[in-house]
Amino acid sequence: MSNVDEYSDYIKRTIALIEKNENEKYINFALDLPNLNFMACKRFLKELAVCFESPVFIAPLIRLLKTPNGQESFSNKKIVLDIIRNLVCGNEKVLTALNSPACDTYMSLLRLLMRNTKAENAKAGRMGVTPEVRHQMELQNKAIELFKFMFAQRRPTIIRDLKCIGASDTLLKEQDLGIPDFISLPDLIGTFDKWESSW
Repeated sequence: MSNVDEYSDYIKRTIALIEKNENEKYINFALDLPNLNFMACKRFLKELAVCFESPVFIAPLIRLLKTPNGQESFSNKKIVLDIIRNLVCGNEKVLTALNSPACDTYMSLLRLLMRNTKAENAKAGRMGVTPEVRHQMELQNKAIELFKFMFAQRRPTIIRDLKCIGASDTLLKEQDLGIPDFISLPDLIGTFDKWESSW
């Protein structure tokens, strides 16, 4: 088979993935390869996003986050926290999957907020900062920023799920954080009033 035939088959297979039973558009796609690539990427990204509507895809990430420091690299745990930051911006199905008992997401994040004696002594300068303690402090700071980001959004699902965890108030208070109230109509009116008065 020549290179041209292989290329032609590749385009036909890609089109079949994008639009089932729409191979008659082959000529148009062949003339507009950037559009073909765009549509393929769009479809695959959408399918990847839908994956996170299931706890099956979130549970391994949280398990990695709970793995002891010696067994899992610090950089991987930072990446997991970045992924969770994106997931809390997802739709309601993603938020439901995050709160699944199979994942234990919020409790795992809250555990990162717990004060550690070694970290406290290192901050106060009473002992040297080992790489492990430094990584733990950085991970804790990243978790604090994640909670601040979630609370700034004030999404009702996240607030409700966190309020259902008994230890959440105590663990958040250790880092001077608190679960915000739901957004009410007076809050919205007050925000608009402040915005209008600033003009």
